[in-house]
Amino acid sequence: MNIAMVSSEAYPWVKSGGLGDVCGAMPKYLAAAGHKVKLFVPWYKQISEKYSEETVAGPSERYYSIETNGFEVVFVKNNAFFWREGIYSSYKGEDYSDNLDRFAFFCERSLWLMKEMDFQPDIVHCHDWQTALAVIMIKTSLRQNPFFEKTKTVFTIHNIAFQGAFSGHDFGIIEQRGINRCFYNMHELEHYGKINLMKGAIFLPISSTQSAQTMLKK
Repeated sequence: MNIAMVSSEAYPWVKSGGLGDVCGAMPKYLAAAGHKVKLFVPWYKQISEKYSEETVAGPSERYYSIETNGFEVVFVKNNAFFWREGIYSSYKGEDYSDNLDRFAFFCERSLWLMKEMDFQPDIVHCHDWQTALAVIMIKTSLRQNPFFEKTKTVFTIHNIAFQGAFSGHDFGIIEQRGINRCFYNMHELEHYGKINLMKGAIFLPISSTQSAQTMLKK
């Protein structure tokens, strides 16, 4: 199978906790089992400090890549979003105010890089809220796209305390990725007046078709 893993961190390139350990190790074992695997991770400043651009293959405006342990790591580039002192927050412990925009970009770009690389995934395996939007896009805006129409998704929760909750006023950021506002309801993406990306990744595959059709008729 073609398996695309999308994660905000992966050891040894970048890590803040157990998520990084899992996503650094799992692709190696999937590849050893005979699957074709690509791992998508942001090109953070911290990675560039450990691995120079000369050590990765095919520098381009969109991504770098490197072959290792039988799979390919694709580093998604955007210096405005990822060239910062911390992965998710500043060293003062304050979350970056544009985290929704940062990881919405990462999810969208990862999916389109799969198409650009002609790597049609049988499975897209996403991890925690930072990649939840990739699941949501496959189940909604990309559902009729021939490249993704047969793609299945796996969503793994490593830390349920962080769910990707953002103000409902920021829905336009994900609406730009083709997510219809009809999905901003209590059964899917809305949670106590906020966007909840983790909730959307869990529930949208179950209820999206019926609820979308119902709400679009209103």
